[in-house]
Amino acid sequence: MNTAIRRMAPLLKLADELGAHLFIHPGHLVPAPLAATDSDNAWMRKIVLATQHQLSAAMMTLCSTAILDPYPHLTIHVANLGGAFPFYLERLRAVASDDPDGSAWFFDPGRLRVDSASFGAGAIGMALDTLGRDRVLPGTDMPLFEPTRAVLA
Repeated sequence: MNTAIRRMAPLLKLADELGAHLFIHPGHLVPAPLAATDSDNAWMRKIVLATQHQLSAAMMTLCSTAILDPYPHLTIHVANLGGAFPFYLERLRAVASDDPDGSAWFFDPGRLRVDSASFGAGAIGMALDTLGRDRVLPGTDMPLFEPTRAVLA
């Protein structure tokens, strides 16, 4: 068990005892200041690419390891369609099928749910097809994003 998980074990144990549903959402407790101008789209890179990477990594850990096994009554909700995981899943399966050391890779969304947040019909459709309709929840990321796009999708 890695150090971060060991540190969270008491919280996960208590959440499991309560039958809790935990929500994983990236970000800062206090928003980091943004530069007035940036020619390299730093804000877009951070809020779109870095955020999706963090959430995808969380999904990989939660769905492809035994990390949740000690907590059978716990459910997890991962924001923003679980990152880019619906897209990555096809690639992960292809890489796993050609893995030269033959290590078994598995994907089990089990007790996980994701929300539709600020996505459109294409991304939501891919998540529905990949993860299953029972695992995709409506979500708007309010008040950060205006909800109309997510509601229409």
